Amino acid sequence: MNEDSAADPPVRLMNFVSEKQSEEAEKTRGGRVDDGTAQRDRPLFEILKENKDRQDAEFNERLKHSTDPKPVAKKSQPAWTLSMINITVKPQVKKAKTEATTGDKPQGCCSLLS
Repeated sequence: MNEDSAADPPVRLMNFVSEKQSEEAEKTRGGRVDDGTAQRDRPLFEILKENKDRQDAEFNERLKHSTDPKPVAKKSQPAWTLSMINITVKPQVKKAKTEATTGDKPQGCCSLLS
């Protein structure tokens, strides 16, 4: 392929509608707010506010029927808590060496073998 043909934008087909066809379509489907051929009966703010109020009322009604007053059970306290545990660490006393070790006999588990 040629590099110039790859850089060309794709061809887009458009359907043009005559004014007569546009008027016929408007008669069959009626005017639309989106294209400016009709206007809203009420401001958008009022419509959105009514929708929000209706949704809030439905939510509150469902919430009122879904939750029944249930007695709250007290959680039992454990018999002990972490604050009751007292850990003390006592240092170990080092033993003093009483005999001098000799270098000819090994100490530990190997001394039994010799």
